Amino acid sequence: TKMTTLELLKVTKAVWGSTVTVTEQDCSQSGYTTSYQIDGADAVSLAARTAVLLLFAYLFFSRVFLLAQAPGNDMFPAVKDGDLLIGYRLQRDFSKNDVVVYTAEGERRTGRVLGRASDVITIDGSGTLLVN
Repeated sequence: TKMTTLELLKVTKAVWGSTVTVTEQDCSQSGYTTSYQIDGADAVSLAARTAVLLLFAYLFFSRVFLLAQAPGNDMFPAVKDGDLLIGYRLQRDFSKNDVVVYTAEGERRTGRVLGRASDVITIDGSGTLLVN
């Protein structure tokens, strides 16, 4: 269906929310061709929105979530060297067998929680790890 120039203008204003210039060309197969012209205030608004979005993404992935690459085979076969690790930084209560990413001696490492504060962890003579 073909739209009039006024209808196209209303649709583009609804989508862009700004001043739009619509030009009409007589093309037998394609109908109407529109061209959009965004003024300077819209460009500044777009740049500001993009900056806010980038700032939010940076804070989100640097303060709330962790995106990192596994630094070795310490947790092989569960986590292999080079695997993508996604972690929640605000977690403070860990359960037994949780996989954690921590920093020790200036290096980022991965590990598994063996027990809680009240658990007794021992290694017997054969090297078997015993919890409780």
